[in-house]
Amino acid sequence: MTVYLCLQWPDEYMHVITCDVGQGDAILITHGFHQLLVDSGPDETVLECLEKYMPFWDKHIDMVIATHAHADHIGGFSAVIQSFTIDRFVHNPSPNNTNIYQNLIQELQVNSIQEQPMIAGNTVSVFIPKEDVVFQTIWPDETVLNDHLNSTLKHEEVKNPKETSKFIEDDDENSRSISGYLRYKNFTLFLSGDIGSATELSIDRWYSLSDVDVLKVAHHGSKYSTSISFLDKVKPEVALISSGKNNSFGHPHSRVIDLLRSRNIKIFETAQSGDIEIITDGISYWQAGD
Repeated sequence: MTVYLCLQWPDEYMHVITCDVGQGDAILITHGFHQLLVDSGPDETVLECLEKYMPFWDKHIDMVIATHAHADHIGGFSAVIQSFTIDRFVHNPSPNNTNIYQNLIQELQVNSIQEQPMIAGNTVSVFIPKEDVVFQTIWPDETVLNDHLNSTLKHEEVKNPKETSKFIEDDDENSRSISGYLRYKNFTLFLSGDIGSATELSIDRWYSLSDVDVLKVAHHGSKYSTSISFLDKVKPEVALISSGKNNSFGHPHSRVIDLLRSRNIKIFETAQSGDIEIITDGISYWQAGD
């Protein structure tokens, strides 16, 4: 037992684990005895990842973020709530009437989990009372949430972005994904949910995009996301893609892979590698096992 305890004892680094949950998203971020879970994948498969990378005695998660209400991002939260205590549940304040989302909100209330809506401009310390890991939200924009804008724009590059005040793709829920920068000292991870190219262009116009170390590629590498202009603004060195092996959507799309490769961005895919673990001391970072 003593040996097993030592093997599971957390180190001083921050770990970013893209969990292999099939066709969905779940990212576990650990720092010492603190944990953040961004999305939960489609089902209870996420528990396997949490059990693997969290100490077996630790049944507490500081914060979870539900980027948006699609089942492949929130389907596993019910199992997480039943297995772990959660301090804060961060979500998009936009109303969603799907059964899975409404059931999730009821579970939060029954378990007295604090809800924390987040929109563009909000910045929070992820691990309280520690303040060295922060999440800065730059999307969704409050105007989009309040007005529930609908656009005829298709999933494609917008030729004249200056002529339109806001861009939002056909799938309204994807376009409202919580997106922004997770920062630990000098290390930056961009979390993108399922935003598409049109939303990326809107973010680019209204908020200052900056270089990042690692990019969580939006929408599982869909051809409707990861625009050239967005990628050239955030300039990641590493791209993380979460998708199911041989999925019916064709994720990740060859256009996205070719675009990332053309910029010499190192690509990691859960469909090929399983769980992907990036470790950082806040100055440099590396893949687990390197």
